[in-house]
Amino acid sequence: MLGDRTMNNKWTISFEGEEMIRILADLNFLVVSLDRIGSAALSDEARKAELYDFVVEGDAFKRLAAIRKSIWVRIDENVPRSTIDAIEERLEDVEKWKLRR
Repeated sequence: MLGDRTMNNKWTISFEGEEMIRILADLNFLVVSLDRIGSAALSDEARKAELYDFVVEGDAFKRLAAIRKSIWVRIDENVPRSTIDAIEERLEDVEKWKLRR
């Protein structure tokens, strides 16, 4: 959960229609694909292999980075700097995956 630091929560960002469709298409691809992999009757090893193939062949990292970039561009264009600073500070508290190997 993000911290409860005070910031102006009343701001709006807008997207061009085609950009929003691209973002939603990428999110749909990622969510539906992960759901299918997660619900498939696979052994642990087969699931790990499927997830690896999905991430690499499906360009999951590239898609997620593009979505994040699109959102940040709109935030930078439409949100006051003080609010952006507060957003960035709250995001610093987000737990990151810890490497196990």
